[in-house]
Amino acid sequence: AQPRLADAPYQLGRLLASQKRLDEALVALERAAALAPKSVEIQSWCAKAAIALSRWPVARAHLEAAMREAPQDGAIVGAWAMLLRQTGELDRAIALAESTPVQDRANRFARMHLYRAAGRDSDAEALATEFPEAAR
Repeated sequence: AQPRLADAPYQLGRLLASQKRLDEALVALERAAALAPKSVEIQSWCAKAAIALSRWPVARAHLEAAMREAPQDGAIVGAWAMLLRQTGELDRAIALAESTPVQDRANRFARMHLYRAAGRDSDAEALATEFPEAAR
C-alpha cells in the first residue's frame, strides 16, 4: 500500500463520478483503493460508484473494507444497509441500521427508507417527527 500515491486516482475518480462516467470512475477509484486500502473515504466512494452501477459484489467488498476501519460510521452503515436492501436482505438491512446511533443523519435517512420499504410506516413517521430533516 502507498497511500500518498492514492490522491491522484482518487480525485480523478471523483471527477469522473461527478460527470456520470461511472465505469471510468470506478476504475480510477479502485486504483486509489489498492494504494490506500485503509482509507474509509476512498472505499466509500468505490462503493457508491459500484452501487450506482448495480455491481453488488464489488460494492459489498468496498463497504466491508470501510466497515473494518470505521464500524460505527453512520454514512457507511447507511450505505451498507441500503446495499443489503437492494440485494433483497431487508430485515438484515434494518437490523444493521438500528445497530448504530440514530443521531447520525445518514443513518436516519437509511432507516426511514428501510422502514418504508418494509411497510413500517409508523416507524418512519416517528423518525420523521423526531428528526424532521430526515424526511427531506
